[in-house]
Amino acid sequence: MVAVACPHCEGSVDLPDGVTDVFTCLHCGGQFGYLPDEGEGMGAEIVPLAPDPNKDEPDAYERRLLFAFKFLFLIGVGLLTAFVLYFLSIVAMGMAIAIGISRM
Repeated sequence: MVAVACPHCEGSVDLPDGVTDVFTCLHCGGQFGYLPDEGEGMGAEIVPLAPDPNKDEPDAYERRLLFAFKFLFLIGVGLLTAFVLYFLSIVAMGMAIAIGISRM
């Protein structure tokens, strides 16, 4: 067995000796190709095959979904603010009427 570092997360992955194949990291799920040392002055080579999942930008669907959640959140905050202001105005009017009645 040969222990190599995953090119995506730097986690240690044990690979069989002398096997050239595509492997999946058990730590992050990233895929990489491994070319073992063939003894001709060339060292073993690790080639990442998929982009780093931790550094990947969201795709178009995820961006639309994030936009929708942000939009709905802002609408919710706006409605909550309007409700609180309405409630406070009702309380203020009730106090003003109570003060006006008590002065009569």
